[in-house]
Amino acid sequence: MNKNKAKMGFDEPPIRRKYGNVLVTAVLGNETFHFKSKLEYRWAQYLEFLKLAGEIKSWQYEADTFTFVGVYKLRCWTPDFRVFNNDREYRYFETKGVLLGIDIKKCKALFDQYPEVKLTFVFWTKPKISVQKRNRLERYCHRVIYGAKNVMKNVPIDMG
Repeated sequence: MNKNKAKMGFDEPPIRRKYGNVLVTAVLGNETFHFKSKLEYRWAQYLEFLKLAGEIKSWQYEADTFTFVGVYKLRCWTPDFRVFNNDREYRYFETKGVLLGIDIKKCKALFDQYPEVKLTFVFWTKPKISVQKRNRLERYCHRVIYGAKNVMKNVPIDMG
């Protein structure tokens, strides 16, 4: 039975199968993390670099989960990173390779129910999305980084 399940792809998470995400287990700052994609891993390396350089105080991976009330087919959401700035404020980062409609819905629900939260979406390269989707995303986010590879290009981290 297990052979058949593996053959049919049931043992693999659907997101990984559909978008080609590569799971990465890595040690950063004496802590072991299990990232769901290479982009999450690369962004964590970047945040660790900023921490060591004194630009940020600290960062955490999937630290908080936000619960939504009254949003159809959406119960909760866990942003990828929580970053504490040196001025004791914090903000959240969500890394994305592909932008789906549900992502904008999550962003809107977070904006509506938790207006004090600062969320930044991080894309490796500029996604091919409509102007309408981009405007909606930018309306509900604190900031959007299109092209994280350009942000990190001068940072000495493992890009493999």
